[in-house]
Amino acid sequence: MFVRFVVGTDGENHRWLTGIITEARLLRDRGQLAPYQTAWLEDTYAWLNDHLPCPPFSTSNWGPEAVSWFKDTAQPSIKKMWEIATLRSAPAQIEEPRKGCL
Repeated sequence: MFVRFVVGTDGENHRWLTGIITEARLLRDRGQLAPYQTAWLEDTYAWLNDHLPCPPFSTSNWGPEAVSWFKDTAQPSIKKMWEIATLRSAPAQIEEPRKGCL
């Protein structure tokens, strides 16, 4: 099974939902995080960069804002995503792929 972390509502088109990594970056860039949250987020981004392979953006037709899916066995990475989700006051959605989507 695969999961992804996105921000939006059930009624929104799933193709237009923002990933929580992008949403956290936007919160940081808008100055909506406390300094300790910004420092923690930078450390978390560094951890993700060290532990996750980079999607092949240069060899695919994916945009730079593509939302990543995680295998449900990727527990350390999923744990980091849950931690990022705590930066928002509204809950992030966790989605499983719909039949035929992958």
